[in-house]
Amino acid sequence: IRTCIIPDKDWIFLEADLSQAEARIVALLANDYELLERFKNHEDIHRITANWVFNRLDYKDITEDERFIGKETRHAGDYEVGKKRFSQMVNTDARKFNIPVKISEWRAGKILEIFHTMSPKIRGVFHAEVRECIKKNRTLINAFGRQRIFMDRMEDAIFREGYAQIPQSTVGDKLKSACLEIKRRMPSLRILIESHDALLFTVRKSHAAIEDASIVIREEFEHPIDFSRCSLKRGSLSIPAEIRVGENYKDLVKFKDFNWS
Repeated sequence: IRTCIIPDKDWIFLEADLSQAEARIVALLANDYELLERFKNHEDIHRITANWVFNRLDYKDITEDERFIGKETRHAGDYEVGKKRFSQMVNTDARKFNIPVKISEWRAGKILEIFHTMSPKIRGVFHAEVRECIKKNRTLINAFGRQRIFMDRMEDAIFREGYAQIPQSTVGDKLKSACLEIKRRMPSLRILIESHDALLFTVRKSHAAIEDASIVIREEFEHPIDFSRCSLKRGSLSIPAEIRVGENYKDLVKFKDFNWS
């Protein structure tokens, strides 16, 4: 269906997204400085996570199908998803994206055990501090000062909602604030779609227009997020932007790889 979505004549799609935004935020909230350093070194965190599961000699040997498992594992581990739900997530997403992967509930449980053994600060720091905040005043505040009050019973379900609250709401608020600044700085830029951690624009089909838009978008996307107002007070975090262009909504590539013919 995405191939049917095309820009107006003489315009081109430009999509910008926050690279592995939630995983980076969780690493900061967990005080996992080793993982943050690996992000800074541009290592593929999902391949690293998959390597914990499949135990290759080098994480760069991980296949794309195995990387998919690594990505799903990190998301489930960060937010304390149970083994049954995790196996359902993997199998459903694999069917959706035509990936030949399927795991049992037992295997899902073993994978989560490996993840938490290799990432002890997720539960030991991040989850522990979130539970403490909810137990203390039922409130969590994200990096932008947005507050959520949890009114349900003090049980696992409310804590799981809490684990996701700060990373996911911070990504959403970051994208919206960047969107407003981009529109202020470049009023002629057309903003079409927001999809959690990404924005889709249309830009005039020229090298100069795409380069100008990319500079402004990258500056606003990568402006550091200050976590001093957050319930889990931390420093600041800059999340890199990944920018792709294309003549339909499906076939988007890096600017340098775009075929102008």
